[in-house]
Amino acid sequence: MWKSLCLFCVSAMLVACSAPDNYPVKQNVNLIPHPQDVREVVPESRVIGTAHSFVVKKIRTSTENGLLKVQVEVLNNRGLSDLLYFRARWLDQSGVMQGEYEPWQTERFEGGQSSIVTLIASQSQVTDFRFEIKPQY
Repeated sequence: MWKSLCLFCVSAMLVACSAPDNYPVKQNVNLIPHPQDVREVVPESRVIGTAHSFVVKKIRTSTENGLLKVQVEVLNNRGLSDLLYFRARWLDQSGVMQGEYEPWQTERFEGGQSSIVTLIASQSQVTDFRFEIKPQY
């Protein structure tokens, strides 16, 4: 019994040591399109948080004076007026946050209203972002 268990453990360790490294490598992200171009981004990949009945419908990126410009289309799915709290977290190509957290901004949406929130990075090394939203407290 013990011999079988020891043989199994040694075999398992040898197999584990000889297995190739299959760790996923993080791809460099660059959402800055060529000048005059616009990229559409999947909202689920860049939105952090939830806020009542607000829905992020579309996200587009472009450049303005060499800086990443983000336009987020937000819809208040509720029938009542509500405030959206949001901010951007700016990242470089390696995923490292650039600068400090920005203060939360607010925008009032009427019930059923859709609007575009525009954000522009303040540093040229910014190539990626996260759009953070939170509910009104």
